[in-house]
Amino acid sequence: MLNQNDNFSIASRASHAALVEEQFTSLLRAGLGKVTSEPLEAQDTVGLSALLSETGVSGAEWAECYALVESDNRFAFLGGLAHSTAVAIEAANSLELSLFGNAEELGPCIVAPLQAFIRVLDGLVDDVPEIFSSQKENILTLVQFGLGETNIRNVRKEDECNHIVIDLLYKIALTWTGVVRSTPGFSDPSIRAIFLQAVDKAMRAEYFNANCIIDGYPSNIEALRDSVRAKSADVAWVIALIPILVRGWPLDLDRNEYHSVANLFGTYVGWVDDICDVLEDLDQGRWSDVLLELYSFSCKSTMGSPAATKYEFSELLKNDDCRAHLVKIGVAHQVAFFDMLVEIGADPMPIAKLVAHAL
Repeated sequence: MLNQNDNFSIASRASHAALVEEQFTSLLRAGLGKVTSEPLEAQDTVGLSALLSETGVSGAEWAECYALVESDNRFAFLGGLAHSTAVAIEAANSLELSLFGNAEELGPCIVAPLQAFIRVLDGLVDDVPEIFSSQKENILTLVQFGLGETNIRNVRKEDECNHIVIDLLYKIALTWTGVVRSTPGFSDPSIRAIFLQAVDKAMRAEYFNANCIIDGYPSNIEALRDSVRAKSADVAWVIALIPILVRGWPLDLDRNEYHSVANLFGTYVGWVDDICDVLEDLDQGRWSDVLLELYSFSCKSTMGSPAATKYEFSELLKNDDCRAHLVKIGVAHQVAFFDMLVEIGADPMPIAKLVAHAL
């Protein structure tokens, strides 16, 4: 049963742990079992230090931000900033290796501040909306101007919002947009237009996803599924364009097919992330791809109170057939992504190594 603090029972947590293990084991067996990879942890601290230096965030400012991880659970997302940045750098390198056979140094210079921006933005939108809500349009404008011709340093956050993490987000935004503008590919009008559209779409998907609240029967499951998937798929497309900004479009790479690869990758990564976070998303009352699949599996036509929904969905995780169903979908997402990657002529091995490490 759920306790009065809306935490989940030991049995539910054990069932969730079993689901995660079953999903990861199945993914590794589905073509990744023999792939080896080097650990990324040693790169974490070095990468974050370089990032902070590049953005102009002082040691004292970062210490003040990081202190919130211990003092205010809403800012726990800052604790994973170093590792997520290191993994994103490796992901961009792996994608560039897949497409071009080698990786240049400019890619990580873009990806590090971009991923930090994505991580902090996501945390602010999901976990501290009361602090960030007044900043949504300003941040969107900042990024649009930063990638345009306007002097973005004239864009300022709302005066009533004076928070150290908002300041951090602004400094990171100024950094990554400036680096993107200096890339060779950004001078190509067609690449620039695609990238600008991708960034705008990804940020709006992030904002909209915060509204995907479990508050009753979902009238259109497929439309809702498209919305929750867009959060990860649209970001994946932005990241996938980084090697293109650095190197330009390969002559034999179809742009629409490449976009499809990014969508498949985003859907796959989003699914794995949702598997890991299913209890957290359920506790916070937010729809995810996995929770929508749980709802479909339950064959329910109505939904009870939020507390009843939490209990019923968490109970489903104890069902062996239900967990097997979810695991099968995760494997299908992985297979679809790697099949499409091969289809466009990219080398799947660099990304396979990255995925094997992540799992």
